[in-house]
Amino acid sequence: MPIDRRSLILSLGAAIGASLLPRGAGAVGAPPRLFAGCLFDADGGGRLALFDPDGRQLVASDLPARGHDVAVSPDGRLVVAFARRPGTWAAVIERASGRVLTTILAAPERHFYGHGVFSPDGRLLMATENDTRGGDGLVGLYDVADGFRRLGEVPSCGVGPHDMALMPGGELVAVANGGIRTHPETGRDMLNLDAMRPNLALLRRDGGLADAFELPEAFRLSSLRHIAVAPDGTVGFGCQYVGDPEAAPELIGVLTRSGRLELLPVPEDANMLFENYIGSVAFDASGTILAAASPKGGAVGYWDVPGRRFLGMSRLTDACGLAAAPASGLFMLSGGASGLRLARAETGDLARLGGSDAGRWMWDNHLLTL
Repeated sequence: MPIDRRSLILSLGAAIGASLLPRGAGAVGAPPRLFAGCLFDADGGGRLALFDPDGRQLVASDLPARGHDVAVSPDGRLVVAFARRPGTWAAVIERASGRVLTTILAAPERHFYGHGVFSPDGRLLMATENDTRGGDGLVGLYDVADGFRRLGEVPSCGVGPHDMALMPGGELVAVANGGIRTHPETGRDMLNLDAMRPNLALLRRDGGLADAFELPEAFRLSSLRHIAVAPDGTVGFGCQYVGDPEAAPELIGVLTRSGRLELLPVPEDANMLFENYIGSVAFDASGTILAAASPKGGAVGYWDVPGRRFLGMSRLTDACGLAAAPASGLFMLSGGASGLRLARAETGDLARLGGSDAGRWMWDNHLLTL
């Protein structure tokens, strides 16, 4: 649903202007707010791009191969791009220059799942990983000050850990255990559908399990893959259903602060557009609107979470990357070769962002607000 680009960009008003100032009142030397995402080309090349709120690419860094998601250090100085599952590398990049400082290699019998986060103090990098021998999910721990040396690992408390995110306060980390066992020798083949038990786990800082949540048995084949955390501690999640393609169950929900997984309402015709596959989720700047994107369906849905109300949809070919724009109700959206868009949740309107044409490069699954 196109809309005049100028009118939509202007609706950001002072919010975008403020976002270009250093974060924090009176901050000196803090980097401006940017966005990050991985790109790939038909030859298997990978790239990390940093861009401003108007879609202008400011920094580009070559990656060893196709990347997936990125993590940013608390001080904003470092960005880490993770290999796409089942990749075995993560590139540490200096945000200001785009220079690759080091490349982390997965430990023997391990591979990355494409996601990770820094600890609140910036001393650790945590990454979702797979033990290829037994198929257990892990969270790898890396010492930032010591050149990202691997310190060890803790259980993810599930199989197939994919996305992860810090909870408010930094005492807990949420991990989406997709429940699907894979092995590098068989690529992305699913090896355990008969015993699949996805969950959303909350891990303590010491690596112990604080709690774990599962959907009802009827949704056992809904692989919990991607999550986003609102400032109030609500966790939004998106699933990829691997059962009967005609079933089309609800795919998007929240872990409430009271500790319950709750699926969000969606009209049947809109739900069918997702084609049983959600590739990313994000909250807006207010933390009250959740967006979920399906690259298979070329569809993005929006929900008012406090009101449990479906707001509507946007359509964009291969839509997947989502990040909160500086103003409430707006999202940055990327779609394969479709480029970058600014999306308004309440209307579904899209505006092409300037400088978003990446030439031979296509946008991958995720965007991150830095």
